[in-house]
Amino acid sequence: MVLTEMQCLSSDNFILEKEKIHPCKVDFSFLCMPLSTDRVVLLKKTMEEEIVLRCVLGREFLYRPQVANRLMEEHGSAQGILESRVCEEIFTPDSIRWARQEVEWCASKGVKLIFNGEKEYPVLLGEVTDAPFMLYYKGEADLNNPRSVSMVGTRLASVYGKEACNMVVENLAEYMPLVVSGLAYGIDIASHKAALENGLPTVAVLPNGLDMVYPARHRDVAVQMIGQ
Repeated sequence: MVLTEMQCLSSDNFILEKEKIHPCKVDFSFLCMPLSTDRVVLLKKTMEEEIVLRCVLGREFLYRPQVANRLMEEHGSAQGILESRVCEEIFTPDSIRWARQEVEWCASKGVKLIFNGEKEYPVLLGEVTDAPFMLYYKGEADLNNPRSVSMVGTRLASVYGKEACNMVVENLAEYMPLVVSGLAYGIDIASHKAALENGLPTVAVLPNGLDMVYPARHRDVAVQMIGQ
């Protein structure tokens, strides 16, 4: 599984193809009374519009996520923020057009959007003062696994360092933790490989958008992580 808060660009270079997961898919099975087709379509459209508006907030407050988080707490939804007109200048035709394209791109690549406050958002990350407002992720790993371990280290790992990394992961395997690292050279990639070898879920937190994998030579490992 790969995760990032950086915005993605519509690109033909996307290399983590898998089963497409539409971020706007809505399950209405929880409703007690049957709905007409028109009503279902209307509700789904409302959800999709909310996601688009949240993307606008995510872009505008990428480096000030606490502002977006506070606005959501105060108004309950992006639609509520729009209707309150407290920051109507950010909901421009251009920004909404960009957000629609972003949502469509994510849907076409199987990338899901997670917003702060949603149940899939990492709870511990949400406790940070400037927690990202919006995350992009691809994969099926549980970001709220109660047993998680983060492993980072030098990019120039020695043979001993890699062996030690493998040993740590192997000894933890019986507890089925989520192994978190950054897909970088050295200890990062050793951690992901060790997790895969021991049948453990592993997540890469990336410094870039999901429209590319860096380093490119770790693409195969990233694909294995998504296929868990």
